[in-house]
Amino acid sequence: MKNNLQIFLSLFIAFSPITTVTMQYTPENTIHLEDLDDFVINMARGLWPRLVLGGMYLEPTNSMNWIKSLYKILKMRSKRGPDGKKERLKDKYGNPIDGVTFQLLYYGMQDENLRSYVPWMLETIDNLRSLDEKTIKILEDLKYKKGYKLIAATNKDRVSYDASAKKFGKKFTDLFDQVCVAQPGINSPKLQVFKEFLATTKNLPANYEKLLRQAINVEESDNIHHIEDPKPSQNYYKRVLDIARHYIGKNIENVFFTDDKQKNIDGFHNAFKDELVNAQGIRFKNPVQLAQELVKYGVFSEKDDQTLLDEIGYNGYINQLVSYGKKLVGSGKPQTQQ
Repeated sequence: MKNNLQIFLSLFIAFSPITTVTMQYTPENTIHLEDLDDFVINMARGLWPRLVLGGMYLEPTNSMNWIKSLYKILKMRSKRGPDGKKERLKDKYGNPIDGVTFQLLYYGMQDENLRSYVPWMLETIDNLRSLDEKTIKILEDLKYKKGYKLIAATNKDRVSYDASAKKFGKKFTDLFDQVCVAQPGINSPKLQVFKEFLATTKNLPANYEKLLRQAINVEESDNIHHIEDPKPSQNYYKRVLDIARHYIGKNIENVFFTDDKQKNIDGFHNAFKDELVNAQGIRFKNPVQLAQELVKYGVFSEKDDQTLLDEIGYNGYINQLVSYGKKLVGSGKPQTQQ
């Protein structure tokens, strides 16, 4: 019985909607930074079978070479260092290569057979992605009903972000007042190897060359900002805050950041541990859990936001936990002596 009670108390503390709010969060003093992939956007599922079969369908007579090219990618992606940890992909100058667009372009630089497939591979990845409708409901409520400013804080490169913007349209793009992507500046050393390859390699497939030029020449726009170092770099978060204070308001006291990766949450907290800003990181697991966190902080209210919470299944989830807790406690009741 003691163990059952401990389990129930732990569940109750973790998920209880009754929490004391000690700080007032308002649209005037608070901004929300939102990750995109595996949060707002559901990532591609069943990708590798689609790539294998799709590439064979595109060029049946080249099927064996296509399979070999995919195998080379897997080997490069799974390469591990002396410490046993997965190595970060780097160019010959030691610069890290981040973002799916740049990584696929780099794989194409190493494998001539792969080049003509790269734009199609990116398109396939994008086509398998979808918006998480319950997460969208939460963000729409934050923005349109409560008036908070939202900033997309993503490790997508610019080409990948633009593809998502085109696919999902205004429902997606209008959510964010500013967008911060992990994209090297046009004069960045990270682009040197790509520029050299473009300048010295002849007879590139037209679709590959077009994508390569787009990736290395794209410029920032009025609301899309390029940040050199991706998350969890502290420079990333500090740059995002500078952008928020410049474009949204100088009186920002509180910053929420939601991301599905703990290392990115840790980087966020480390970036602002010495700053005069209240940084609240939320490790995203599912929309109901996110809603629970926002209720805990007083951003949402179980009373005032009941319609939204019902739509995402919040109350049903809480009721299930309480019911489960009651069963645990009930199963441990002592028997009445005869």
